[in-house]
Order: sequence, then structure tokens, then C-alpha cells
Amino acid sequence: MKKLAVLVVILLGFVLVFTAGCSKKEDADTLIVGIDDAFPPMTFHDKNTDAIVGFDVDLGEAIAKKIGVKLKWQPSDWKGIVQSLKTKKIDMVICGMTITEDRKKEIAFSEPYLNAGISIAVNKGDTSVDIKDLSKNIIGVQTGSSGAEGLENLGYKTNVKFYDAYPAAFNDLAVKRADGINCIAVDTVVGAYLINEQGNKFSLLPEKLITEQYGIGMRQEDKELVEKVNKALKELKEDGTLKQIAEKWFGKDNITGLIPE
Repeated sequence: MKKLAVLVVILLGFVLVFTAGCSKKEDADTLIVGIDDAFPPMTFHDKNTDAIVGFDVDLGEAIAKKIGVKLKWQPSDWKGIVQSLKTKKIDMVICGMTITEDRKKEIAFSEPYLNAGISIAVNKGDTSVDIKDLSKNIIGVQTGSSGAEGLENLGYKTNVKFYDAYPAAFNDLAVKRADGINCIAVDTVVGAYLINEQGNKFSLLPEKLITEQYGIGMRQEDKELVEKVNKALKELKEDGTLKQIAEKWFGKDNITGLIPE
């Protein structure tokens, strides 16, 4: 009996060692991606399945397939997401992260994958709005949004109407009241997504109010990962995958200028 007990202990030891080895390998092949999970169309919860979906999810999974890893999508506090990356709580940020000089001092970025910023939405066919001077227009914007911040920084205050949510602003724009809004300041990707969702009754002016670019955030010391991600992004541009993902979320009519050359 003692010999049998010893044999069982040895076998259990082998099983534990083997299992631990597999777990480490699986962990090594899995990258944790920090996201804001309430940022449609980039990263958000599907209302039917509660799964995390969006443009960035499709893009991230396409990159992961190229470089041979799995991704775990981790909702994170956006204000502290750079620190989470630096302290290795997460491995990447794929969530409409704007490339800025301040952020580049702390983390590494991939090549830009979307031209973002703040755009002006108008009723389709309306040519009366001049983005270079919006002082004669009544501009709709969502309270607390990047569009609201952009308008304030550009000095537009007295001719701005605030809304709790963008869909309500688009509804008002469609009514075409004489004393109502005749344009909307909106995050470019959010605007393109909403316009596509509402049947393309609106359009974004070609020139942006504010120009930004989105990139994938990584740690500065992870140079090999940065190189792999950039290589994957280049291939996804060249083989048309990036364009297909953009068309899925923004519609064919709304992707002009979104994908960097």
C-alpha cells in the first residue's frame, strides 16, 4: 500500500508539473488588452450577447492571428490606462487611443491605423456649412464629449446647443428647423458609425475640425511586439482587411480619409 501511495503522489506531481507548464505557455501566448468597454463603435458590449465587440476588437483579433497570439479584452479605468500598461497589468491598449506627444513620452505606439479627430456632420447634400468659420451656424454637440471640448477650445460657445446623447442631436438636425441646429460637432469615428446606423441621411464634411490619429499602445521596452504589430498592420492594409473592417462598422460611404495612407 505504501508503494502504491508513493506512486500516486509521484504521478500527481507529474500531472501538476505538466499542467503548470501548459498554463505558463498559454499565459505567454495571451496578451491582455486594456479597453474602455463603453466606446462604440470601437469597443463596447453587444446588447444581445454582452460580448465585447467593435472596430478595435475586429482589428485586434486580425492582428493577433497574424502574430500568433490570443487576446484577452480587459475593461479598464481609462484615466489610469497608461499606468496600467507601464506596470504590466495589461500588455496593449487597442481602443481608439489618440497618439499624442505626451503619451509618446511614456509608451510606444504602433503606426496610425485610423485618422480620427472631430468632424462636422451635416444633412446629406447641405453645402452651406463652412468648417473654417462656424460662427454663423448653430452647432449641436453631446455634453462632456470630445466634440464639446474641441468647440470650447476653438472659441465656439454662444452658438452651441448641448444634448445628452448624439442620437437626439441627429434627430434635431434631420428636422431642419429654421431656429434649430444645422450641423453637429462629433468624434469622427462616432459620427461615421452613427451616420451608417441611421441610413446615411447625413454626411461628414471632408475637412476635420480637429485632426487626430489612433494607434495601438504598448510598452516602450516591448520593441519586438511593436515591430510585429506594425508588420501585421501593414499587411492588413495591403490585403484589404483593414478596409473591410472599416466598411463593416462605418459603411462604404463614410470611410473616405479614415484609413491612413
